[in-house]
Amino acid sequence: MCLDEIERSRPFLIGLIGDRYGWLPPADRMAAAEAGFDGSVAGKSVSELEIDYGVLSAASQDQHCLFYLRDPLPYDDMPPEVAAQYSDVHAAGPEAADAERKLSALKSRLKRDLPDRVRPYRATWDHTSNRVTGLEAWGRTGP
Repeated sequence: MCLDEIERSRPFLIGLIGDRYGWLPPADRMAAAEAGFDGSVAGKSVSELEIDYGVLSAASQDQHCLFYLRDPLPYDDMPPEVAAQYSDVHAAGPEAADAERKLSALKSRLKRDLPDRVRPYRATWDHTSNRVTGLEAWGRTGP
């Protein structure tokens, strides 16, 4: 379904990437081979598959995309369970380190392969409401 939406939105793709790698679907739910993926899709998040399918494996799409990478939130000032919701580095479990490594590799690949299509963005953290704020300024930025 996600790849169908990528196809419907062609040639455009906007990615907002924070500090979580994303959901890894179980192998038995993967139909990516039917969507034209040549390589292995095992162990990749839906977000990475969407980015790969929508832009990285389709060279003609690279001028029709933007990727916004969020600066880290103040995780050390957040309750640990809340920080874990927003950051793989602060999450518990054996898969957290692998997810952080994969996210770092994905961000590096985007910066390397699409340097003029990647932008940082900043958000703030409201300690009273325990939520991300400050996105209004980002929303007013242009391409």
